Parts: sequence; structure tokens; C-alpha cells
Amino acid sequence: MKYSIAAVAAFGAVLLGAAPANAQYADEISNDLSQCDGSSSALLVTVTGFKGTVNRVRVVSYRALDSDWLKKGRWLNRIDTPVRAKAMKFCLPMPGPGDYAVGVRHDYNGNDDDDPFKDGWGMTNNPSIGLGALLAGGSFGKPPVSKARVKVGSGVTPVTIKLKYP
Repeated sequence: MKYSIAAVAAFGAVLLGAAPANAQYADEISNDLSQCDGSSSALLVTVTGFKGTVNRVRVVSYRALDSDWLKKGRWLNRIDTPVRAKAMKFCLPMPGPGDYAVGVRHDYNGNDDDDPFKDGWGMTNNPSIGLGALLAGGSFGKPPVSKARVKVGSGVTPVTIKLKYP
């Protein structure tokens, strides 16, 4: 059985992504829930379904544009933190009202690498991310940004992402 590991690695590389030269992107931030006080645009992301309270989770926000969505170096904010509970909240400040999307990866096996057969994955609006197709020998199918798009206003927009594991 053949697996499209390259496609999974490409998606994971986006979540792991290196900092781009463009300063408007790639802000590595801490998970400061006080920034979701309603005084500015933000996403309050609840991530549920952690398979275990082990290793690290990465939460990454993007502008909801085809040119940015899951593209290396085109992310806005990234939180990388240990998993502490089966459900966790994250505050992602946004540059202002608009359309955004979020991707999450739980590095379940702690190898700091994308492992499509161990890691948990999720996105805003909880679209299918093609893990079943991958396990059946197909290619990893990332959903279009239209499936993960969330409208953010001038305050806090709450969203819930349920992790999926192979």
C-alpha cells in the first residue's frame, strides 16, 4: 500500500513553518487568554478531542485567502505549547475584522515531525482533512479555505475545533 507522505509533510510543514521574511506574517505568540477580553478582534479557539495529554499542540491562524491558506510562511499567529488537558482554549489576536482560518496539529508521538498515522489534526469549521483517503492509499486532501473560513468581527469570535486522529 502506498501513502502520500509528501502531501502530509507539506501540510505539516505549513503548521511547523519557518518564519518568512515578510514581517506581517509569522508571529509566534504565547497563549495569552487575556487578549480575548473583547477590546479587539480575536479568535477564541477551543480545541477538543485530544487523544491524550502528551507532547505539544500547534495552533496556527491564516488570512482566509487561497494565497495564504496552509502555505508555508503565510501564517499570521502561531501558538506552540504543551498539551495540558483533553480540551484547551487558545486566544489568537487578529489584525482586524475579516475572514480567517485556523489549523491545529497535536504532535501526539512527540517526534516534532508530521506523522499522519499518529498525530491529531483539525481546522476551523471541522472540515474533512482527508486522513481516511490517505490511509486507504490516496493522497492527503487539504480542504479549500472556503470550508475553514470564519468571519471575525471587532470583538472576540469563539470557535471549536475537534481533533481527528487516524
